[in-house]
Amino acid sequence: MGGSRIREAMGLPPGADIADAIADLNARLGLTASVREMGYHNTDVDDLADKAMGVHFDATAPQKPTRDDFKKIIAATLG
Repeated sequence: MGGSRIREAMGLPPGADIADAIADLNARLGLTASVREMGYHNTDVDDLADKAMGVHFDATAPQKPTRDDFKKIIAATLG
């Protein structure tokens, strides 16, 4: 069954939903669940896309996201 090692590391019973457990952990830690909860709005999409273009996290990605790709992703997370 996929995810069994993750469940074990998290102390979850077999078959437990890993995504739900991570969401619960984030809530207990006080982490936000969305970009909107961080205080961003639809008017911030361009600025956030510009900032995303300047990070190094996708340096080894086989396909580099474009600014428009980032805008679509960010807009989708804002709802």
